[in-house]
Amino acid sequence: MDLTLVAQGLLSGFLFGGVYSLMAVGLTLIFGVMRVVNFAHGDMMVWGMYLAWALAARAGVDPYLAFVVCAAALFVLGVLVQRGLVDRILDAPHEMQILLMLGVALVLENTALALFGPEPARVRSVLSSATLWLGPIYVDVARLVTFGLAVALTLAL
Repeated sequence: MDLTLVAQGLLSGFLFGGVYSLMAVGLTLIFGVMRVVNFAHGDMMVWGMYLAWALAARAGVDPYLAFVVCAAALFVLGVLVQRGLVDRILDAPHEMQILLMLGVALVLENTALALFGPEPARVRSVLSSATLWLGPIYVDVARLVTFGLAVALTLAL
């Protein structure tokens, strides 16, 4: 067993885990406050990522700088879903809430599929080609910055 490979895998997993923890904090916050299981949470994140891609590909905006615009746009989408749909069924049985949020997720997912197609898209940034070497282990600077943002946002929350 190559210890360098194991250390590289652990570091990459740790950096990805920070981003996944931010997603989990969002789900936990929504359920803890509203008592609604938001099945559309991931699909809203996908829309934020496509917005970052569109800003980078079409307007030349760095995806890390577009983060503020994407966060504001997703906040507005969340408010529209909350006020337009979820508020109407807050007192309904949980099954109705689950069906509603599954429906919202399906609409968001299939609209993204229709608009952007089934092929994955990558956003290029200045940071995506930067690498930090720690001996034989490399750290992707873009993942490190993303991890730092996720930790900062989690702590700020």
